[in-house]
Amino acid sequence: ENCSVVFFGYQAEGTLGRRLVEGEKKVIIHGEEIEVKAEVHNLDGFSAHADRNELLAWLAAFERMPQQIFVTHGEESASLSFAELLRETYPQVAVDVPHIGDYFELTATRVVAHENIDFRNVIVEEKVLVDINTMLQEIALSQDAEKLMRVRDFLKQIS
Repeated sequence: ENCSVVFFGYQAEGTLGRRLVEGEKKVIIHGEEIEVKAEVHNLDGFSAHADRNELLAWLAAFERMPQQIFVTHGEESASLSFAELLRETYPQVAVDVPHIGDYFELTATRVVAHENIDFRNVIVEEKVLVDINTMLQEIALSQDAEKLMRVRDFLKQIS
């Protein structure tokens, strides 16, 4: 309550900064719920992001146009709008607005889009493996051989 949090410029949708600027009174940081008592200030005039015209001027200065452009600047609606402008301005260039979980294989001659991967599931699977290993260690330490064998048999079946 004796502190201030000052943001210089734009806070993207879904970020902690945006939630604070919008006045949320409780936030979660590293899994811990924190009550926001500090004063929160946002100074918009200091944004370091290039705007649409600056990005177009930057791109126009290329001696050789890239084969692929990924638009990740701004919120989704702004990115989609800018991507459409790029497609109209440079029809020879592939333009994508990637989403979380999308991945692309970049080679010297082509770009291959792959199916969306939900990384939340990957993290869950890794957590499950950690939980299983922890459980096996606990069973092994308890020296309950029969229980350990049942768990191992079960894991073989599901694998």
